[in-house]
Amino acid sequence: MARARSAGTVIVTSVALCVGLATLAACAGVEVDEHASPATTELYQATGRARSSTETGTSSTPGSTPGTTGTGLAGPSSSATATAVPPGTSTSPTPGEAPGTSTAGGGDTGDVAQPDEPFGFGQGTTGGAGGPTVTVSSSPALVEAAAGDEPLVIEVAGTVALDGMVPVGSNKTVVGVARTDGAAGAAGSVEPAELVGGGLHIDAAENVIVQDLAISGSAGDDIDVDGATDVWIDHNDLSAAADGALDIGGGSDRVTVSWNHFHDQDQTTRVGHGDGPAAPDTDQLRVTYHHNWFQGTARHNPSVRLGHPVHVVNNHFSDIPGGGEGVTSSDDAGVLVEANAFENVADPFHPGAGTSAGADDPSAGSLVARDNHLEASGEGRTGGTVLPLPYASTPDPATSVEAAVTTGAGPRPRPLPDGAGEAHDGGVAG
Repeated sequence: MARARSAGTVIVTSVALCVGLATLAACAGVEVDEHASPATTELYQATGRARSSTETGTSSTPGSTPGTTGTGLAGPSSSATATAVPPGTSTSPTPGEAPGTSTAGGGDTGDVAQPDEPFGFGQGTTGGAGGPTVTVSSSPALVEAAAGDEPLVIEVAGTVALDGMVPVGSNKTVVGVARTDGAAGAAGSVEPAELVGGGLHIDAAENVIVQDLAISGSAGDDIDVDGATDVWIDHNDLSAAADGALDIGGGSDRVTVSWNHFHDQDQTTRVGHGDGPAAPDTDQLRVTYHHNWFQGTARHNPSVRLGHPVHVVNNHFSDIPGGGEGVTSSDDAGVLVEANAFENVADPFHPGAGTSAGADDPSAGSLVARDNHLEASGEGRTGGTVLPLPYASTPDPATSVEAAVTTGAGPRPRPLPDGAGEAHDGGVAG
């Protein structure tokens, strides 16, 4: 099927500011603007590796070795500038990036790698690794297992009816395991574990993974990440929540949202709380969205307020209804929309909040778009500058995203071991 390159594709340039030994990060070999916030400085120190221009899509500082900045690093003072490419102009991948290879996705169309570790801002999240494993199939057992901060892997089996939100403590992996016992349908069928009528509340917790679950019908959010850090939301099916399928706010930080299927939802996923005080979210809310499928979801796909930078890369957006919106950036947010596939999306991305906002809207944040693929969709709007990413990223070509995401997003089959299930509800696997 013929696809036209987005008229909103942009070229990204940067200027690295050398601050010598003005900060501890510079002493460690990481270039950080002297005016950068402590949180930003900490993140760049933690990254601990140089990013050449071939990794970031930025240009070299004059006089430096080709493929590097002046110090061999791109600090947070570098900024991505939205310079639009004229309609019909084709841009090639950033030099040094091999099409079909990706840190975010890692592979060609039919067999894109789906790593067991998070990519992006949530990298390093381990959840309950190192702790015991417990299998639950009832709401009381899930509530009990998810409490506390000790490392624990919680396997959810079958359909669990919830009455409200389940608090999830630190150092937890909550993972669905498929039903294969025939009661789930025809003999040999596989159905994912389900949470219905409620959701998961990751509140002021650290180091949490939620994987391979179908969550629907919550009276609030399917998943609410509030004041939490180091979170990975991966391979879930999220739908039919009264509020949002996934909300991230309250000063949350270092979050990756990957390989999820969002559908049957009005307000899909927000980064940053609505119109409340900015203080809890300032210098926080760094989130990576990659390889998610936004199917027919009307709004907030995602809506980003204050988060900077937020990376929206290699996602598939399809059939967003008329009057709806794709990615939006408001209230000092900075969003990089990169190598995504939009199909039948009239308003794929724009600065500002709401469907009618634009770059001149006083609420508009910054939004840079590059190498996106638009089919039967609007051109999108961009504006402002976005900080560079503190991690290496070589996205999959946008033309490969639809096939990879529509076959790979959502819960994966993870059959229970023989004999596990209801009889072991709340018991630790040994």
